[in-house]
Amino acid sequence: AFANRPPDNLKMLIKSEFIEEGAEITCEEFELLCCLSDFSLVEDIYKYCKMLDYQITSALISLRKKNAIKVIQVKWGNYENTKSQWGRIKRTNS
Repeated sequence: AFANRPPDNLKMLIKSEFIEEGAEITCEEFELLCCLSDFSLVEDIYKYCKMLDYQITSALISLRKKNAIKVIQVKWGNYENTKSQWGRIKRTNS
């Protein structure tokens, strides 16, 4: 597994402001945004997106740096590991 992959229990949502601004994006970022429009849970993004895992991770990091996506923690069971480069997430519902 790619070392920087975010935890499976995070949701990634596209910020509408980013789309409205019309910022320049790469082909990989566009493909990932298309996937994010269908799937928001990290586990599903990696499962259903047709990109390679390292491409998904790279595009997620790049879009996060561009402030294009917001990250939301999803809590279930005892699984709550969100301390990573993705930051602390306070919001739990979308």
